[in-house]
Formats: sequence, C-alpha cells, structure tokens
Amino acid sequence: MPHAEVKTPDQVLTEQEKQVLHLYDEQKWTLRRIGQEMGISLERARQCRRGALAKLDEVARLGDEALCLLPARAAKLVQLYNLGTRADVREAILTRRMYWSYWGNGLCLDGRGVRNAGWDTLAHLHAWARLPPPVHDSATAPPEAHRRPWREQQDWDEMDARIRARRAT
Repeated sequence: MPHAEVKTPDQVLTEQEKQVLHLYDEQKWTLRRIGQEMGISLERARQCRRGALAKLDEVARLGDEALCLLPARAAKLVQLYNLGTRADVREAILTRRMYWSYWGNGLCLDGRGVRNAGWDTLAHLHAWARLPPPVHDSATAPPEAHRRPWREQQDWDEMDARIRARRAT
C-alpha cells in the first residue's frame, strides 16, 4: 500500500465521505438509509458526514494551510508541538529544531526523539512546508545534517563520560 502523501484541497475527502455527502445532500437520503446501503452503521455514516464537513470547513478557512491535508501522524505532530502553520514547520526544519537523527535513525524535535514519527512523517512535513525532500542516505546528506544538535551532543557526551567512568573502576 503506498504511503499517504500531502493532499491538495480537492483531495481532502475520502471516497466514503464523498459518497455520504452526495447521498445526504444531493439525493436527500437519511443517514440510516445511507448506512444500510453502504453497509455501515448509522453512527459511522454520521461520523463520515461530520468529518467531511469539518474538513471542508477547514480547507475553506485555511486553504492549503489546513492540517487535514497532511497524513494523520504529521498533522498530530504539528498540533502536539504547536507548529500551527506551514511557516512554523518550515522554520523548525530550517533552524534544525526538527531534524532527522542519522545516529538514532529517528525524527527529533527540540533535541528529543519523536515517538511514532519516522522518515515518511519528515518527508510529508518537508513537502507541506514546500522544502526539498530530505536526504535519506547519510552518505549523500549535506554536511550540516551530520552535525549533532547541541542537546543530542550533550546526551552523547554524558553517555561517553559514564562509559569511561565505568571502565576506570
């Protein structure tokens, strides 16, 4: 199954959401009938309609800044770390507040590893921030990508000091 990509505003709805909206708004079907015809529960039909309307509202208000255009993990990361706008994400990447750790093989933000967010999440955020895709191969990555951010370097130095202290005893 291909990975989810950053969507354009016209791609924001799933096929199920499009179908529920079409049947409810244009065909004037009830949610109960939609659920029966589509083989989903009444509650799921209601959730699809409400979710679709929320996405359309967000896209209408924010355009291509809408978080619903991102895959779920990337959108959750933006919300969790208060990176609200595309410009904030772009700044976080360019200032190396958000980076890929080639040593720990993981996405880091503010010097700490981010759980459940890997390379694809970083690639989606790069695309959403309108930056070139990140370089996955450490051998071809730009030199600044190999510099450890201060906090990560501090953690490594502390670990090295503990190892040296253990060996000395």
